[in-house]
Amino acid sequence: MKKILFYSTVASQIDLFNRNNIMILKKMGYEVHVACNFNDGNVTSKQRVEQFKKELDECNIKYFNIPIPRNIFNFKLISESYNLTKKIYFQNKYDLIHCHSPIGSAICRLALRNVDTKIIYTAHGFHFFKGAPIYNWLIFYPIEKYLSKFTDLIITINKEDYINAVNFKKSKVIKINGVGIDINKFNKNNSREKNSLLKSDLEIVDNQLVLISTGEINKNKNHKEIIDALFAIKQKFEIKFKYFICGKGPLEEKLKEYINSLDLSKEISLLGYRQDIKELLSISDLFIFPSKREGLSLSLMEAMAMGLPCLVSDVRGNRDLIVDNHGGKIFTLNIHDELIQKLYQLMTNEKDRLNYGDFNKNRIEQYSTKVIDKEMTEIYKNILL
Repeated sequence: MKKILFYSTVASQIDLFNRNNIMILKKMGYEVHVACNFNDGNVTSKQRVEQFKKELDECNIKYFNIPIPRNIFNFKLISESYNLTKKIYFQNKYDLIHCHSPIGSAICRLALRNVDTKIIYTAHGFHFFKGAPIYNWLIFYPIEKYLSKFTDLIITINKEDYINAVNFKKSKVIKINGVGIDINKFNKNNSREKNSLLKSDLEIVDNQLVLISTGEINKNKNHKEIIDALFAIKQKFEIKFKYFICGKGPLEEKLKEYINSLDLSKEISLLGYRQDIKELLSISDLFIFPSKREGLSLSLMEAMAMGLPCLVSDVRGNRDLIVDNHGGKIFTLNIHDELIQKLYQLMTNEKDRLNYGDFNKNRIEQYSTKVIDKEMTEIYKNILL
């Protein structure tokens, strides 16, 4: 039986973005293995990672823990991961390797640059992009261009990355609409009783606007900029609102301290890692996504599928998904007055919010798992011929 390896920096990326791909290949009759870091760097909880391992066992999917770091300068762990990757490969002799994430994919392709195996690399968001620091272009662009020589196919999920990858001129490049979203899973058909209980738990009162963001609590996700804008709005206007930030990450405690320092603890809450995102979106009025860098966010897709209007930063990926003044509003990073104005407009205009939400619900159809799974099936068939 032919063997396929899914390779990524962290287990959560396989869990969140590649479960469908794994099942596609299993249905095609291939033996599937997974290699990644199960211990460190995951954006989901340790409990979820352990549950994911159990699910892999139940599906007879063999997995390997590799100590891949998220820091490109951790040469010790990179060396260990490089050697372990070679060892795993020569023990199994894979027919195809599908790798993900910049550091993990770099280690994998470098370690296996001389083997006769097909390699696919899905770029979920290059570290070099419009507006990125020059440092990113000097370091990551040459690395990706060099490693493209050892890549049979690069899959990109947004327009900007596609154009940059084509310029490598070393491998075949295609663009698909992300990793796919199960549209049927996301709707606002929760019972009133369920919604009422959730609102009560979160201390949401009548006529209170509910804003929500999801994602890792780190510098890139840029939550502070929204907190500052909400502080300015609260100082000037009488608007009842609750802003929930879902996720965990290194800046969690600092962000809590900052919220308290602005006396916004009653309006803004950090909810940590949640498994009821659908339910939280169902009671929300506006989705906010202020990232400094994105590939093509599944979190944003989920909000669109729920029929939410969206306020997003003007970065790659967000621009691909949200049509300005049709599905929400796009704001320029670090232009504070513009953000305040657009956030205020969305908070105070219910008609626009409803129209934008309806637009997003229709637009997200082209990003559904039904569409993406069909494309991935053809990709796997063509490369495995």
